[in-house]
Amino acid sequence: MALGDPPPPPPPPAGPGVATASVELLASAISVGIGKAFEDSMDKLAKRLDDSMSALAASVNSSKETTPVAPPEPPNPPIPPVPPIPAAPIPPAPPATLAGTPNDPLFPYGQTGPHGGNPFVPPATSNVSAGTSSILRYFPEIEATILQSVVKHELRPQHIYKLLASSNNKPIVPTSLFYTAEGFQVAEPAVTRELPNFHVFQKALTLYFDIISTHVRLTTGNVLTLAQVCHGSLFYLKQLNHYMTIYTYRTVLDFHMAFHARRLREMEEGDFSGWSRMDSELVLEILQPSLSIFQTAASQASSASNKARAPKSNSPKVEQTCHNFNEGKCTTPCHNNRIHKCSACNAEGHGRSSCTTKSS
Repeated sequence: MALGDPPPPPPPPAGPGVATASVELLASAISVGIGKAFEDSMDKLAKRLDDSMSALAASVNSSKETTPVAPPEPPNPPIPPVPPIPAAPIPPAPPATLAGTPNDPLFPYGQTGPHGGNPFVPPATSNVSAGTSSILRYFPEIEATILQSVVKHELRPQHIYKLLASSNNKPIVPTSLFYTAEGFQVAEPAVTRELPNFHVFQKALTLYFDIISTHVRLTTGNVLTLAQVCHGSLFYLKQLNHYMTIYTYRTVLDFHMAFHARRLREMEEGDFSGWSRMDSELVLEILQPSLSIFQTAASQASSASNKARAPKSNSPKVEQTCHNFNEGKCTTPCHNNRIHKCSACNAEGHGRSSCTTKSS
């Protein structure tokens, strides 16, 4: 078309069928283009990932080549098995060797050998307070602190009376105080006041042995140790009862205080056999001297009673026989207004010194 020519007329409108075919062609072209663009993008992404992996692998390989490889550690040697330790056989307990005679006041019930008839058996545990919590159920009327002092063998023999005093029903009484350089001190009550007679003392001592035996049974379970406590306590109580037939209660109490103090050190090491042994040293030191003093005092009292005059009569003098007249030392009438008659035949006129019937 030349310049200046009029524009050509628009093409005639297409029919409905032609328009539908054009739209389908356009949609197909768009779909193909989008698919191709997506495939190109995925190819580029895959190529980038391959390059990155190749670079990472090359870096790892280079680091392996520069880093020295440590040699492998040798395996640990096998541990040999430990052979079992054979248990040593327990020897039987030797029988107790008794000595003395039943009539011997020093050893009435016999005594064991010089080192005791029963072997020494230490406790199975060193924790002496292990059974304290359970022993409270057996003696609920006794304070826990007193029970602990008994099982730890710290209760002094002079304080054994505390076992009879319950914390629930013991009245609070004032205690005497005295002043020293260290300040006010509490005076301990006398043992004879808290244990006034042998019956009360024996009751406290029996309770003491009951606590010891119960503690041994709960904490050790050792039959030999329990037998030592039971046999020793029974033997010692019999000894004390025998001593009470010979000595005074105060002397027996003094003997127990010394004997009990020696047993405390032994029981701390688990040895209870001392209660079944006689202590001849204490017997000769405490018991025998008191017996000699008692016998001397008794003989002096007997001599004094033999020399004492007969008790004077409470009747009036005018009704009493003149003693001096019977000995020929008083003249008639009596200066003391007593009766002058013979004390042998009751006849008046002569005294006993000149009586002829006193020998018939």
